[in-house]
Amino acid sequence: ITTSLLEALLLLIVTIALMALAIVIMYKIGIGSKYMKFLILKTEQKNEEGYVSSKDYKKYLGKRAKAESTLRPSGTIIIDDLRIDAVTQGEFIDKDSFVEVIKVEGSSLIVKKINEEDL
Repeated sequence: ITTSLLEALLLLIVTIALMALAIVIMYKIGIGSKYMKFLILKTEQKNEEGYVSSKDYKKYLGKRAKAESTLRPSGTIIIDDLRIDAVTQGEFIDKDSFVEVIKVEGSSLIVKKINEEDL
């Protein structure tokens, strides 16, 4: 075995030992101790303060809208005078076509093309 391989193995063993020692020390000190508080985020993002993870789009289910951009398969629609991102089920829908929201999955609106005479 060459010297460089021995040095590499020794360095690897020392690094693993130091990491294990650091983990044991952090565990003994305790995560909530005054020495570790700088690692913990204390602020909260509350709904009352305007922080929301996703908007509730269920109110748009069954509504009709106009495609503001070409949906291939994703794009933008205008619904209730709001620009909202939407997705088709794989079909391409031209700009200014009319669509209907057929499904809401989380914060995604799934739409399908409807004929103008169905309006």
